[in-house]
Amino acid sequence: MGYYAGVTQALLEKKVLVPGVTPTAGLSGGAYTLTLAQLGWNGTDILSFWRAIVREGKTHLAHGAVGRLNALSVWALQEALPQDLSNVYSRMRIAVSQLDGSKTTLNNSASWIIDSWQGRDDLIANLLGTSYLPCYSGPTTYTIFRNQPVLDGAFGNGFKQMCPDGNTTNCIKVASWHVGPLGSATCDKRCGSDRLAAKCAVPERTAINTVLHKNDQFVDRWLLSEVQLRCPEADWKGMDPYPFPYYVPQASTLPDIYPGRFNPLPAWPPGSNTTLLACQWQNFAMAPPLDRMDDFFEMTYDLGYRDALAWHAAQQQ
Repeated sequence: MGYYAGVTQALLEKKVLVPGVTPTAGLSGGAYTLTLAQLGWNGTDILSFWRAIVREGKTHLAHGAVGRLNALSVWALQEALPQDLSNVYSRMRIAVSQLDGSKTTLNNSASWIIDSWQGRDDLIANLLGTSYLPCYSGPTTYTIFRNQPVLDGAFGNGFKQMCPDGNTTNCIKVASWHVGPLGSATCDKRCGSDRLAAKCAVPERTAINTVLHKNDQFVDRWLLSEVQLRCPEADWKGMDPYPFPYYVPQASTLPDIYPGRFNPLPAWPPGSNTTLLACQWQNFAMAPPLDRMDDFFEMTYDLGYRDALAWHAAQQQ
């Protein structure tokens, strides 16, 4: 989240992103960032938003935040969002991944782009849906948005779905992940974590479903509801086919700004001579260093800020 905040600050300074004017679209943490930016928040304001969530979690969640992140997000969004959200309503689009209620797997979700809301609570529910990771954001494998089963927007959407008219050359594409195979510990054996942002070993999802599933209006009739409470993720192991979802591969559309493109990955811990590996950066997405979150936020924010400035400078040449 720090990376997105840093990128946002640079784009605001360069007037590339103008709140209430520039159309924006996002998913997961990017959707939070752009929603706040449209409200006039700068990068440091947005970073403070994420810091507050971490502080609240440390204060009130003695056993950790895994499975309770959405509860923290609800609190933070209720505090942050004003009643007047006209800038968001007129300039924002948010992607979620809609699940097939007739299946007992979380795979093959459909792209669902939301560009209008019934009010503040509907927008908050959309943000909770676009960032929902199974058994991580909450104690269930999926969440409900507008009476539909949904997951994090990254499972069912790519840049083409979020760019205006599907034209990926007509928008600035930002990713907080390191592009390339070494972003996964499965490919780079120097990383040894079983909680990965991406895994090279799983089958790729090569197509995006653009037609929404026609789910029964009664939630209890979904076959999918049989697996809603199957948390933690360890409860799925050994099942064939493995029912946890695959992310949409993004390699077909290269982001304009991403870690490692313009600047080398930073040193970690700060002040050391040890440069982060791509897979270590990726692993931080799901397993951030909770004992050094201030340093972590500053590190990721700084890289995002410098990367966006480097991108902007390259456009002037």
